[in-house]
Amino acid sequence: MISQERMRTGTAPTPVRLEPIGQVQSTGTVARPAEVRPLRPSKVPAEKPSLLWRLIFVFLGFGIAMLGWALVMSVVLSFIGLPLLILGAALMQAQES
Repeated sequence: MISQERMRTGTAPTPVRLEPIGQVQSTGTVARPAEVRPLRPSKVPAEKPSLLWRLIFVFLGFGIAMLGWALVMSVVLSFIGLPLLILGAALMQAQES
């Protein structure tokens, strides 16, 4: 409806002028951004946490998920339990490699 009224009256909005990417200098010209170099894979492999730390994180995530599930089942505190359930599941899932 609004566009039909604008067509009748001829008051279409003016097009938006986009500025080029980069920093505008005091002379009004635009400086080009620095070239981005692609990342190269590291020659040093990333260290994985030890088995003990992985087990600790899995059981901690399981505990948080079970607490969240219990809160979800209580219906009253489900708005707290659902994020805890998701956080616990994500913590357990993060240990897979």
